[in-house]
Amino acid sequence: MPTASKKFGYLNRSFKGLREIDRQQLKEAHEALKESDGWIGVSAGRNERAMNIPFSEYGKNNRERKYDNFNDIGFPGDTFDLAAPTLENRHKKLTAIFASSSGTTEDTINPLEQLVSYLQQSGSKKWNVLLLTQNPKATAGKIVEENNGIIVELKGSDNETSKDYREFGMQRDVGEYETLWFSQALCQTLRENAGPDRFYEIVDKRLPEVCEKIDAWSNSKTCGDIIYNLRRHCHAFTVGKKGGKEAAKFFNKRLVQVKELADDKAYMFGENAPYPRVGDVVFPISQSGGKEDFYSKALIGKESYIVSCCKKSKNAGAIVFPFVATPDSPIERVCGCENTVLVDSAPKGFSDGYARIVTQQGIIPILLAEVYDREDGIDISPKNLRKKHGF
Repeated sequence: MPTASKKFGYLNRSFKGLREIDRQQLKEAHEALKESDGWIGVSAGRNERAMNIPFSEYGKNNRERKYDNFNDIGFPGDTFDLAAPTLENRHKKLTAIFASSSGTTEDTINPLEQLVSYLQQSGSKKWNVLLLTQNPKATAGKIVEENNGIIVELKGSDNETSKDYREFGMQRDVGEYETLWFSQALCQTLRENAGPDRFYEIVDKRLPEVCEKIDAWSNSKTCGDIIYNLRRHCHAFTVGKKGGKEAAKFFNKRLVQVKELADDKAYMFGENAPYPRVGDVVFPISQSGGKEDFYSKALIGKESYIVSCCKKSKNAGAIVFPFVATPDSPIERVCGCENTVLVDSAPKGFSDGYARIVTQQGIIPILLAEVYDREDGIDISPKNLRKKHGF
């Protein structure tokens, strides 16, 4: 089995978990999604972002299938049982995708119970129920099994004691990256109209390539500058639009957990947050690098939201480190190539650009925690993370 990373064992654990997904479970998940023209994602926290990043990107670039998130403002109902009839009118066949690492998360179990109750009372045959979990014997797994749903078991890892985050990740990093790349690779097989075995080929090809670049980047000057600036007493900001916003939320969730133990904050730019000030660190995330015509010719010549955020941040004296997936972009010209991280040259349409970006950004909280612990005596341990953030 190929090794994904020589420096970050938690990425190898994620890679190994994807390779060991049961083929029959994968086949059932593949067939359920293939026969459905409506996909509904249900999860919470980073797992929710991990699903949204690839599924929403796929839905945006595919006319045959539409992806909705249960927690989005436009979801047609406050509860799943109220929304189900409307969704059935819109689609011929639906698959509800639930992701819960522990299998006990209330934000996932409550909608699952609502949908199952609706299906039992209505007798509807329009739905597939798919669960991604590390613990198929927990509450969510039992509900899905009793109602003839599909369970895909991810190996995952819940790190409760070790500060060796390079090896074990922080809390549920391994399971979250498995959810991310499972969703990404599965969408790719469907886009190519390939069989489920293509999933393993994509994993074997993409993950070592991605992780090789991460290993190299961890020694780069830009990565060192990011950690140096984050280590100072300052606030951090992440910003993105559409798919970039999902990626920004995924990254911000872990960054805020580390920064707050150093009495700093990490914000989503513009969302009930202060504006960046002198010395703050800003992370814009954009697959196109601010090329609005990347998505719509009608926007050619107009300054994009992400470029505007970069300019405002730089004018305020903040330090801006954009992560982009398109070379020679407007963001790069605004922020300078020395600060811009080019993760991957992304083609138009469905891409794994955002999945690559958040996987690369995932080492930043880990490297920052190491410096805090080694140089500043700030104990970024699982015990203190649980105490501070309640997980």
